[in-house]
Parts: sequence; C-alpha cells; structure tokens
Amino acid sequence: METDFTDQAHAAVCKLYGEAVYQLVAAGRLVTNESLAEAIEELSEQEPDLAVDFALQLLK
Repeated sequence: METDFTDQAHAAVCKLYGEAVYQLVAAGRLVTNESLAEAIEELSEQEPDLAVDFALQLLK
C-alpha cells in the first residue's frame, strides 16, 4: 500500500511540474525554482493539494 501511495504521489508531482513548465515556456518565461513555485501556486488555485505541497517542498 505504501508503494501505491508513493507511486501516486510521484506521478502527481511530475504531472504538476510538467504543467508548470509548459505554462512558463508557453509564456516565454525562464524556468527557475522561483518561477516554478509561482506557476504551481497559480495552478493550485489555492485549493489544498498534497501534490502541490510536495512539489513546493522539493523546490526549497
């Protein structure tokens, strides 16, 4: 069961990073830890999300 959660969390974080990078590149912005964090926060729409929490923690 732990592996299942870990796999799902990994997939969710990867998807989130991919969406954030896509947004940044499409907007012509540099991809940095700061810009990724901003894009991830925009994508989260201020809703509680464990993937968002994990992704932001990895950028620190």
